[in-house]
Amino acid sequence: EALYVLQIAMHLKGYNQEVQAKCLEKQMQFTREFQAKYTT
Repeated sequence: EALYVLQIAMHLKGYNQEVQAKCLEKQMQFTREFQAKYTT
């Protein structure tokens, strides 16, 4: 049972990293677009 919980924890950790990476990517893209619009 402990091993099962560990597997879930590892899966969630990997999932969280993936989500964080996607969010960071979106944020970077937004920042670039924002700068392109408002900086001259």
